[in-house]
Amino acid sequence: MDKVKELMEQLEGNLEELFESEKYIRWLTTLSKFHRYSFYNTILIASQRPDAGYVAGFQAWKKKFNRHVKKGEKAIKILAPIIRQTDEVKKMNWVGQCWIKMVSQF
Repeated sequence: MDKVKELMEQLEGNLEELFESEKYIRWLTTLSKFHRYSFYNTILIASQRPDAGYVAGFQAWKKKFNRHVKKGEKAIKILAPIIRQTDEVKKMNWVGQCWIKMVSQF
């Protein structure tokens, strides 16, 4: 949980700096490449690796793209939802409980 808290603090700091002209343009460039990612995750990607062209998990690079992550590469940390369905939640026709965890992307 502490890692998620640290990532959220980093995100808050990046939000404050976002609208400086250079960083805003860098974020817009990132947003154009990663339009399926959330607002917050595009900010995290832009702050950690502004030159990123593609982002995927370790296994996705191997299985989907037939590529390998170089040894020693540093991961980009983003936020991912965890949705838990329980019998009680299903009976009430609710979507479920949702948490956020930190995941590594390359």
